[in-house]
Amino acid sequence: MPKAKVCPGCKTPLEGSARQKCGKCKQTFCTCCYCGYYSLCRKCTAIKHFWETYGREIPKGARVFFRSLEPRVIDAMGRSFPPTMEFFFFVDMEPEANWAHSCVYSFVTVFWEKASSYWCGSEWPPRDTTGFEEIRRPK
Repeated sequence: MPKAKVCPGCKTPLEGSARQKCGKCKQTFCTCCYCGYYSLCRKCTAIKHFWETYGREIPKGARVFFRSLEPRVIDAMGRSFPPTMEFFFFVDMEPEANWAHSCVYSFVTVFWEKASSYWCGSEWPPRDTTGFEEIRRPK
């Protein structure tokens, strides 16, 4: 018996017509993991929202990392950020610096038709960088 296809966002089976194809990553998602306003999946919508909202604040040379907010994110000082927002961005403003230096945390939630976010300056990078992927500034 062939294995049922599942949504890469939430892992539920993709059945019937309750699925949409992301306009950027081209993966097929259930309608719960899809943002109709942008015709993108939630992950691609979060990245698009992040760059549209904060792109001008991020200097050239800074490195941007992204991941889903499961499990909790803990910074180098042991402070945890509860997973109240779906996606987490870490911006290393001075990637060549060794220890405490300017960085930013941004949290993004994607709703059915829009996204909202929060931007928080810090001096400490995350303690655990497991699961992060680096994202590039769009052209």
